Amino acid sequence: MNESALSHWLDQKTNGGNWAAYGFLGGLTWGLSRGLEPHVRLNIGSVTKTVTATLALMLEGEGKIRLSGKVCDYLPGFRHKEVELRHLMLHTAGFNSERQKIEWPKDQAHFAEYENSLYGADPVRPVDEASEYFSPGYSLLMLAMERAAGERIQQIAKKRLFDPLGMEDTGYDATALPFEKLLPPRELDGSRPAICRDQPATGDSGLWSTAPDLIQFGRIYLPRERGGIPLLKEEIRLRALSECTGGRFQRTEVFWRKGERDSYGFFGQNHSPMSVGHTGYSGCALAIDPERGTVEAVLSDSQALHTDWSQYAKAFDLMEAEGGNAHDEA
Repeated sequence: MNESALSHWLDQKTNGGNWAAYGFLGGLTWGLSRGLEPHVRLNIGSVTKTVTATLALMLEGEGKIRLSGKVCDYLPGFRHKEVELRHLMLHTAGFNSERQKIEWPKDQAHFAEYENSLYGADPVRPVDEASEYFSPGYSLLMLAMERAAGERIQQIAKKRLFDPLGMEDTGYDATALPFEKLLPPRELDGSRPAICRDQPATGDSGLWSTAPDLIQFGRIYLPRERGGIPLLKEEIRLRALSECTGGRFQRTEVFWRKGERDSYGFFGQNHSPMSVGHTGYSGCALAIDPERGTVEAVLSDSQALHTDWSQYAKAFDLMEAEGGNAHDEA
């Protein structure tokens, strides 16, 4: 790791914000951080979706949901009978975030209003015709999972992921974590919006976490011989890493995939075509390379980092560049 260059780059691109950059390779976890006290949780934005989708695959493996099942079978208030849970995961349900603005709930009192707005959205095209990013679709997925499992998303995740992996600093629900340790992202103008103590969980971008915890999560997708944590059934792990749209959208059911031609632009030069990951509006990115056995996470509290996804790619490249080291045994 080129510590000096990485620190300078992230300081500059986050406008002097707080950040952490961690990686895993060959049994070692290494990383740097700036301005973050221990156990401070950052909102990881849409990287949340990779955790929600992983839980969906796990619930299907338990027989609690079917990803090919209709959303309306789980949520009777949802009117569009052709939309499947899997369509929500792949953003192929026909919705469009630009044409259908749905505001996140500010507190628990507004969640019913948020849920009704999810049910009220109308597709703009037939299912599976295109992949158009629709972030609230993952909150519909979350609601379906909760109804089928009879548990809230925090309990579903705690039992299946957070506790087994030792992810003590990760949670969907602000009430499940020390409120004073939550650091919301700064807007582009430098302001930091206040958050409510009862901010409800959302399946699309409501997760709070740390870089070390995200490394633990990413390791469940590495082969065991490359430092992977064997938490998932092997068929689920391989399924989550496999492109499932016939090459149309470079998507798996859980991640964006680099492929032979990186259409997303946040993967590093050394990431193999098998690499998967996701970015988050709050200034975060996760990249997992099962072929090389690496997991890398960049977290910040600055939306400025997210304005150009190639900035994540540059950070990942600097994390693998020679020059200085910061290694701790995993």
